[in-house]
Amino acid sequence: MKVINLMQKPDLPGSLLFQPAGLLALPHSVEVSDALSVNGSGVGGGSNSIKTALGEYFERRHFYREILSSKYGFLSESLTGAEVNSFARAFIQTASRKVSIREVEEHKFTLSKVVRALDFSMCLIPTVCISLSSYGLDDDNFIYPLRDTCGCSFHWCPNLAFFRRREGVS
Repeated sequence: MKVINLMQKPDLPGSLLFQPAGLLALPHSVEVSDALSVNGSGVGGGSNSIKTALGEYFERRHFYREILSSKYGFLSESLTGAEVNSFARAFIQTASRKVSIREVEEHKFTLSKVVRALDFSMCLIPTVCISLSSYGLDDDNFIYPLRDTCGCSFHWCPNLAFFRRREGVS
């Protein structure tokens, strides 16, 4: 069964495709997509397949289209020395050509504002680390060319996502 969103609202998916299992022992499959080719899929029993597909769709949509750059600058402008070193050591492994730690430290990145999970303080990290889109990241793509999302970054409840507990439950 295919459900099409005729409202054409950009904050909602354009269609949901429900594919019931051929045998009762197999899970259902759901595909969610929009007019700009962002897709999410989910497999599972009952509404879990719908929840999984919607979660993947919103995750991909976010990381493809909603990551904004705030600044153009060096890693050291808002990161600690240890954080700069960690990024540099990671990037010399992911780069599509040979680069040194010094080159990474002296490279001007397109940066995005994020919140540290450790203490909830703000900092700037390379947009290329969190955006699946290459748009506007031409100077940084060689440092981190192959990107994907973690597959579990979309949560229904922020408290559960950050603190592993539900609202009002300690």
